[in-house]
Amino acid sequence: MKKIALISTNALGDTYMSLSTVQPLRSYFGNECEIYLIADSNCREMAFIAGVDEVIAIDRKNIFTTLLSFIKLFRKQFDFVFSFFPGRINSIISLIVRKKCFSGFRNYALKENWWINSREKGIVTGSIRRTFEWNSSEPYLQRIKKSLESADISCSEISKPILINKEKKNDNHERYILIHYHSKQKERSLNSHAVCSIIEYLHKQLSFNIRIVYWGEIEQSELNMFKIYSYVSLIQNSKLLTTISLIVNAELFLCVESFPMHLADAHNANFLGIFGSSNPQTALQHPENSIIMHNDNLYEIKGEEIINFLINKIA
Repeated sequence: MKKIALISTNALGDTYMSLSTVQPLRSYFGNECEIYLIADSNCREMAFIAGVDEVIAIDRKNIFTTLLSFIKLFRKQFDFVFSFFPGRINSIISLIVRKKCFSGFRNYALKENWWINSREKGIVTGSIRRTFEWNSSEPYLQRIKKSLESADISCSEISKPILINKEKKNDNHERYILIHYHSKQKERSLNSHAVCSIIEYLHKQLSFNIRIVYWGEIEQSELNMFKIYSYVSLIQNSKLLTTISLIVNAELFLCVESFPMHLADAHNANFLGIFGSSNPQTALQHPENSIIMHNDNLYEIKGEEIINFLINKIA
């Protein structure tokens, strides 16, 4: 029985992409494998639905829990360890766990905008030692596939995991437009004034109610801007399956580059991803569902500029 660890302690989107390896790994090893995910504790539900056997939680806000997780890691011997996306914590964990083979990417210095105009060298260690290269014009899924194949694990196709049956889409739901405009990275977010302009335009053109979905904390003054619209509702911290259901049932899901966008892409929802300087060909299985603003900082863009791009897309 092969023991395999996937390390992904960064963003939810990175973890979701990393889970695209679960089914290819099970197919390759004929289910004779145990797959562990080393990630933030809020990834548990997503991981188990995707088919992971165990989640080893790294909770940066809880030192005691993280210490217990490291003790658990030291006691395990993995056959394969993979880390597909950069991050210092990912890199450190990939060094200290006991393993026969590591494949993926390591970095110990903070790299700004690593996904733009860059080349990265992946490494394979263990009895097999080699390097491989990924550049930012290639899809993230290709980055993952190269990591597997460089460890001599062949896979025909890798795709983002589908976490909810498409049959669950309910056409009897209220017709609405869903918007997710907030990212952990400010330069990938839209400012609230731009969002107000966009929702006014969309409601005027399509006459649907609009729902804004967000996670974490947003300034109350910002949220109050949306409350003046009778046709806008706010949805905070919805659970994973609820979020996916909201996305697949929307008449249109307008989103920035973040975890919910990857969910929409995988579940073939009717969505439009708004990109700044990054490349939708890299991030999306359906890059045609994108708007490219050609600006390093989406937060600076006015709503009217985005609306000009929307006009052709929703006509």
